[in-house]
Amino acid sequence: MGYADHHVRPKASESGERDAFDRWLRRSLRQAHDDIIAEPVPDALMQILGEAAPQAASANPAADGAGPADRTTPPPGSSGRGSSGPEA
Repeated sequence: MGYADHHVRPKASESGERDAFDRWLRRSLRQAHDDIIAEPVPDALMQILGEAAPQAASANPAADGAGPADRTTPPPGSSGRGSSGPEA
């Protein structure tokens, strides 16, 4: 089985059911985890991440060099919540 075999466009009725399920799942996950995501990242963890960032950047020359504590904008696909850095 190849890639196309797993990614067949669903019929209209299946698509509507899938969309409804996806909305329900996203809403349920947000309700269950929004409070946790909104909590600030502990200073000790930010320190560890800040110390690891230069090591990761030197191991990957293509890295942008910005550590987690230095980011002012959330990474793509992120809501941006839960960061303790400055707001963009």
